[in-house]
Amino acid sequence: MGGIGRGALAVRYALAATEYRQENHRAGTYFSFNGTAPSPEEHTELAVLGGWPRLPQKLKLVAGDVAGDLGDEDFDDITTAPADSGGLLIPAAQTSWLLDHLAA
Repeated sequence: MGGIGRGALAVRYALAATEYRQENHRAGTYFSFNGTAPSPEEHTELAVLGGWPRLPQKLKLVAGDVAGDLGDEDFDDITTAPADSGGLLIPAAQTSWLLDHLAA
């Protein structure tokens, strides 16, 4: 599971909340593409839930000139790439990287 920008933050919250309730979300991987850091209020809410989901592998993808708002230390693996000149949202190299990690 994952998302782009604030969508990744919403998925992070959902996974952390599910774990907080001791429910099995069955997500093996979480990915954040050009993710957004939580606001101070969101950070406080996430802190109650444990901050990050603990169970899934956490992947960070950053493309283009986006300044990553999230620290690398919170992720299990990271990839960066220039923006795709053909207009793809996620560059082809990162798509392959992500699929390789999802299949592992």
